[in-house]
Amino acid sequence: MGRGANPAVLGLPGMKEKERVEAAFSAAALSYDPAADLQKHTARRLAGLIGQRGVRDQPAVLELGCGTGGLTRELWPLVQGTWLVTDLAQGMVQEAARQHKDLPQARFCAMDAEHPAVPRESFDLVVSNLMAQWMGDLRQSLERQGDCLVPGGLLAFSMLGSESFPEWREAHRKAGVSWGVRDYPSAEGLKRMLPQNAEILVETVPVVHADARAFVAGLKQIGAGTPAEGYRPMTAGRMRAVLREAGVPMTATYQVLYAQWVKGP
Repeated sequence: MGRGANPAVLGLPGMKEKERVEAAFSAAALSYDPAADLQKHTARRLAGLIGQRGVRDQPAVLELGCGTGGLTRELWPLVQGTWLVTDLAQGMVQEAARQHKDLPQARFCAMDAEHPAVPRESFDLVVSNLMAQWMGDLRQSLERQGDCLVPGGLLAFSMLGSESFPEWREAHRKAGVSWGVRDYPSAEGLKRMLPQNAEILVETVPVVHADARAFVAGLKQIGAGTPAEGYRPMTAGRMRAVLREAGVPMTATYQVLYAQWVKGP
């Protein structure tokens, strides 16, 4: 599968939503890294967890939602094998490939993480960093990703949890405005989507911004400003009310869920 291909994207349910997400992240490929402090933190944490667990020598690795390759960069020294590095956004894949020209055993291509276009039971490790919250049907997507693993293979990923952004939620509540952030699963809800031997680690990460405008601008800079499907943008007046309620400076608290699951025989 060559770089520049875009398999498994055309003709799928929810294509309109995927197109919006893909376009936003592709457009943000060149502005992503300076604003991706949280993504860099979670990539280091996830790579450390995988390193502690360990994987077989020279594994076949499938990375989903690679972005510009932050997890690739952190995990490669610990897990050197044959990598297929993918993202829904063509712009992100191209930037990741440009930044990782020195990894001869890595191939880069566009791929939909909800429908991985790879043979069943062909990878020892399937990983993603802060990508899973963008999948339309998380349960089915995780099942399909598990199908990509050989017996004994490891599925490991990080994603946002349901207790993310309490300050932003409260600002909307005080302003009497509905908010457009997507619904994320709780740790317990994610656990129920995975087999019983899955392990979930929860981390709370507060990030301080100069104000709410800086918070929103940061999300757009990394391509994460796409609201939930069906959300109608608020008027300028209502947005100003939310910004006032958010205060100065503004703390945005992220709840990060780290999941690991070893596929049985």
